[in-house]
Amino acid sequence: MSSRIERSIISNIQKEALETINLLRDVKKKWDELSQRGTQAGNEIVNITGNLYTTSQNVWGALENLPEVKVRVVQKLELKRLNLQEQLGLIIAELVKLYTKLRAKVFFFDRTVQDAAFQLGPKLIGEDPLYAFTPAMRYVEMCHEALAMFTRDLFMKQSISSDISTQKDRNVLIAYLAAWLTSPFVDSQRLDDIFFAFSTDEGAYEPPQIQS
Repeated sequence: MSSRIERSIISNIQKEALETINLLRDVKKKWDELSQRGTQAGNEIVNITGNLYTTSQNVWGALENLPEVKVRVVQKLELKRLNLQEQLGLIIAELVKLYTKLRAKVFFFDRTVQDAAFQLGPKLIGEDPLYAFTPAMRYVEMCHEALAMFTRDLFMKQSISSDISTQKDRNVLIAYLAAWLTSPFVDSQRLDDIFFAFSTDEGAYEPPQIQS
């Protein structure tokens, strides 16, 4: 294998590392924005559910003799709730797109490093090709760690979205809202650590020197 090809392989690893971490940053930003939109929709759903419960108690005061009011109020609340549920479904669809794109990129980065290790194996310092690529693999592992966070958070939000259309218990909806709002599986501090590692230790994902 020529030196030019070898350097091209190394350059490709660096390129994939940079693209992967930049995509991860972008996904985190958009994920937070979409989650915030979902929180707003969820909060309105909780309020509407509470209003629907109130209307079912037949406590209408001065409107007691106007049954048509109750019918129209319930109809409008139900329609608004349905619209909010559709909004939540669209948000989930956007989260799925982000996740799918990130997953593909992380696995491609992983495969790029492993393929390069074995392609350059005979030229590497050390006996085990992958061992010589330990710094690069460390960054691959970080990306998989980040991906796992979004995997679990997406599953949780999908579970909430699928049940919220039929869930009438306001207390359950409040629990859903708290879970959605906090995104318990996404460790923002850990993600910041990963971003910091990539930005301050750029040489860490570079492959080792090749013997001449």
